[in-house]
Amino acid sequence: MTSITLSEKGTPSQIPVIWMHANDQPNFASLEFLSHRLLQSGIEARTVITSPLPESSLRTKEAEFAELTVIEPPIETQAAVQSFLNEYQPNFLIWSGGGLRTSLLRASAMRGIIMILANIRITDFPTQRLRFLPDANRRALRAFSRYYAVDTSGADQLNRMGVVPSKIEIKGPLQQATPIPFLTRELDQDLTAACMGRMLWLAAAVTKNEAQIVLQAHCLVMSQSHRSLLILVPESPESEPDIVQMVQDLGLSYSVQSAREVPDSNTQAFICASQKDLYAWYAIAPVAFLGQSLSSKKKGGLDPYPPAAFGCALLHGPDVTSFMGRYSRLTEQGAAQIVKDVESLGAAIVEITNPEQSASMAYAAWNIISEGAELTDTLVEQIVEHFDRSGL
Repeated sequence: MTSITLSEKGTPSQIPVIWMHANDQPNFASLEFLSHRLLQSGIEARTVITSPLPESSLRTKEAEFAELTVIEPPIETQAAVQSFLNEYQPNFLIWSGGGLRTSLLRASAMRGIIMILANIRITDFPTQRLRFLPDANRRALRAFSRYYAVDTSGADQLNRMGVVPSKIEIKGPLQQATPIPFLTRELDQDLTAACMGRMLWLAAAVTKNEAQIVLQAHCLVMSQSHRSLLILVPESPESEPDIVQMVQDLGLSYSVQSAREVPDSNTQAFICASQKDLYAWYAIAPVAFLGQSLSSKKKGGLDPYPPAAFGCALLHGPDVTSFMGRYSRLTEQGAAQIVKDVESLGAAIVEITNPEQSASMAYAAWNIISEGAELTDTLVEQIVEHFDRSGL
């Protein structure tokens, strides 16, 4: 597994290390977000996440950040375990989920590392295997100082494995979200004012093929709401001339941001060749179609969590393989809807731009991405307090 290392602030021996372990991709996503939160807290520390899975299956294409190191855990031999602990010298461990590694955890406990077990579900320790669980694994489990279960079934399972109930807290799951940066770019005041009072929807980072579908769908939308305005952000600036030609062929009134044009009351499509303003558009648009999801080139879709965090109701095509888990959660809770062609996209826009419908979808999305905030906040506070007490 390729290591992605911290930008240098000093040597490993000078910088405290927060070590986290994830046995699967959902736990990794939660720990990656926790790593972002710790970075935002301002503590001077390295974050190392170990996982037995290949890094390519853990990270999403838009989620990497330089301050995180991702490596495989050491094999369960004394030499490998001691080599790992000597190299990284972790001060704090958060082990998320099951997959306990007895030798590694026992050696970590002997070094006085603060160890927390989090995000425990009943499926992390299957019942049918409990009677055969070696005593060594039970001792490794007891090496943790705090235990956080997702629900009562997870807590009961920990208790059956020998953890006293007084040490187990039910805190729900760790939060899975995408860190949202502060808006470093705000839209021009004239541009913002031009969008106010219009029925507005956004097509985000669309391919040329998708742009044709989006524009045709917008024609259907305007047959129901003639004052609607489409904000179209291409996947690549190079496709702007082709998209302008598509708009002209359809007879739409348009403005182009790269030409420093601002929509007026007659503008039906506004073309933004740069994705630098994408988050600013997320903050304004009540409905967003997320591109690279209808493309025949199998792009895999955009991360849906940023627009969800900004309050967008979400539409997308069937190809969202890069973020399948996130789209599935959003769709199950009514926060996102799949479209497949011009007709289904146009109909969905007409339906969802109804203020009550878009607000309902946005609220459902917010509930999903904020789920688990309690446990994530708790862990951040505990780590920061530990570092403060230790003078690290």
